[in-house]
Formats: sequence, C-alpha cells, structure tokens
Amino acid sequence: MALFRAPSRPLFTPHVLHGRQLQNVILIASCLILLLFFIYRHEQPAPPGFLPYQTYPLTDDFTHHTVTDFFPKSVSTGTNSTEDICRSFPKHVLSRIQPVLKTGHGDNKERLDAQMDSTSACFTPDELIIFSDLGEDIRNHRAIDILADLPSSHYNATTFKMWGEYLSQKEMQRIGILDTEAQTEHINGWALDKFKFLPMMERAWAMRPNRDFYVFYETDTYIFWDNLFRFLQLYNPDANVYMGSPSPGRRDPKRRDQGTLFANGGPGYIISRGAMKTLLQRTTSPFGEYTDEPLSTKFSYLNHDDECCGDSVLGWAMWEQGIPMHGHFPMFGPYALHEIPFNDQHWCQPLITLHKTSPKDMVDLFSWESSQRKPDLIGI
Repeated sequence: MALFRAPSRPLFTPHVLHGRQLQNVILIASCLILLLFFIYRHEQPAPPGFLPYQTYPLTDDFTHHTVTDFFPKSVSTGTNSTEDICRSFPKHVLSRIQPVLKTGHGDNKERLDAQMDSTSACFTPDELIIFSDLGEDIRNHRAIDILADLPSSHYNATTFKMWGEYLSQKEMQRIGILDTEAQTEHINGWALDKFKFLPMMERAWAMRPNRDFYVFYETDTYIFWDNLFRFLQLYNPDANVYMGSPSPGRRDPKRRDQGTLFANGGPGYIISRGAMKTLLQRTTSPFGEYTDEPLSTKFSYLNHDDECCGDSVLGWAMWEQGIPMHGHFPMFGPYALHEIPFNDQHWCQPLITLHKTSPKDMVDLFSWESSQRKPDLIGI
C-alpha cells in the first residue's frame, strides 16, 4: 500500500491553468497573434523588385534598315562651305527632334567655335537651344543662363559653396571685368556645371514642349546626325526612353542595393517625350493645385558640394521616377576620334556620337561625313 497518493496534477501549479477556460484563452490569443501577424505583413509593402536596364547590343544583328532624311544624301568630296554642307540638312526633322547644347562661360573658346562650325553649324537660333551659366551671345545665338531662375533656396553659399562663384561671375559681367584674370582665378565653371542638368529639363520642355526626342550634348560632343535620326526611327517617343553612353551610378537601397546607370553627358544623351513627361510630372490636389515641388527643387538635395556630376544627378532622378537608363555603347562613344579601341565590342557598329573631340577633328569630321552618307543603312 502506497504511503502517499500520487498527485492528480503537478505540484505548485494553480488549478485554473488546467481548466477549459485556459484552453480557450490560449486558442483566442494564438488566433489574435496570427491575425496581427498577417495584418502587419499585408500592410508592409513588398521590397521593390529590380528595375531592368539594357546594354546595347541585344542581338548580333547590327544592321537596321532605315532611310536617310538628308537630301541630297551627300555632297561632293572636298566641299568645305558650311552653307553647301547644311543645304542637305533635313530641317523638317527639327520639328520632332530638339537639339540642346550645354556650355558655360568658362568653356574653351576654341572648342566652342569648332562646335558651332560642325555639329551645331546647321541650326538657326530658333532651332538650337543653348544653356549656359551666363546669358550671352554665341555667334548669332543667345545662350540662356539656366541657373538664373532657380528658387532662392539654391542661392545659399553656406549649403552650396559654388553658388558664391556663380554670383561672382554675374557681378563681374555687370561691372565689366568678366574676361580677366579675376575670372580665371575665382570661377570654377566645372563646379557650376552640375547645377544645370535638372533645370535644363524643365526649361527645354517649357521652350519646346512635346518634341519626340530631346538631344542633349556638350561642346566637345560630335554627333553624326544622319545616324542619330535613323536610330531614333526605331523608338516610340511616347515610351520612357533615356539613352546614351552608360556609366555606373548610385546603388538603390530600396531595391536590394541594385546598381544603377546614368547617361554620361559628354557623349550626349537622348530623352523621349514620354520620359520627359514622367520626369517632370507633379501631383495635384482635387482643386488643381500642385502638392509637390518641381523637379529642380525636388531633387536639389543631390546637388551638394561633394556631388561630382550633374549627369549622375539626372540619372538618379530618372531612376527614382521609374525610368531606367538604356546604355547604347559603343554607339554613344565616350572616346575621342583617335582613341576608339578596335576590338570585338566595337567592330562593325555604327557611330552616333564621339566625346572629347578636338576642335580640328570636329571640323574635319563635319566636312568628311557629308560626303560619306549611305542611302538606306545606318552606319558609316
């Protein structure tokens, strides 16, 4: 016979924990925890997926059958007259494609002259937009000071030290000492350059809205216009097209640290009507008033003194608006004429632009190209 009766429940455990009420409490609590978990998961947006970008070529077929807009298709070899060469330029295309040249007052004058005698030679003042950091005449064109109409928040020499140089340049122009040693010593045109890119988008659209494509280039960019016009025949201008020579940009922490690309400004880049609309769009209230800032203000935080380049800033603004950069290399070439590598990447591919082109090469190319156009193929 046992001296002690075995306990019907564990020692020191309250009786209530073994009742049916406790089971119901545990069941209800478990259901609530699961419900809260699913609600939390539902409210938390899934991490954005990778955005695509492409690098040309996508296939091994480098030949696109297109038709030139130039007429006559070529001029006699050795023709040096700009007037004769420009006579064949298809001016009707400029109702759809807008050239935009970016320069600065401190730009190399010999290089600027060569640009105006070659790539930009056939444009009238009504056809070419020139953006600079100072309003002044360039030949018979008027350069627009693209920095002059930025919001006053940009003119803060504490946040942006380079604005002090911009304001000094304006004052030098006012008192007539601009092109002197003072300018050389105190004005860093390259540092001001990065502030131009975002307002250029706004102003180009305001001046020439709804063009199919906007072609942005610089003073040392040489453009084979016939090739470019043919190439753009392959694209829908209402799609989000942002293309050029690809350079590595920022990484996107919202997309698992995905790397991004931006179009190098030197070889030039193309933005379609669709991409411009997406980039510049602003939200409005039910009463029609804007509820967010314009582009140049919305992304002005990127233009700090430690930021290298404005083309990188533009590329990130594009990316943030859901427009990936399409890198068409080597057609948009980052090389000077005599530095183009001859390898499998470059073999038998058409040239659309060159970068860092010397003044002599720009003028010589302009004359040579006019006698080399083909009737029905993109390429030279």
